[in-house]
Amino acid sequence: MRIRVTERYRRSVDRMPHRIRKAAAQALVKLVENPRSRGLNLERLSGWEDTYSIRVNRQYRILLVREVDAAGELFAVVDIGTHQIYRR
Repeated sequence: MRIRVTERYRRSVDRMPHRIRKAAAQALVKLVENPRSRGLNLERLSGWEDTYSIRVNRQYRILLVREVDAAGELFAVVDIGTHQIYRR
């Protein structure tokens, strides 16, 4: 799996505590290596076109948008936050 990290995500993750930044980086590595990894809980968000989330920990999630480019499918990493992120 390929990913593209957006500037919006970079700004959001920079505001997170160090432990969350570290856990988020580990989650993205898992996503690239194996999107079906059990701990990620990759799921499509109902009502959001081509938008998915993965689990960072029990509280935090990373939002992803599925995209297609010349090389094929990838996920754009767009935001990180608590469950409140779904309301943005």
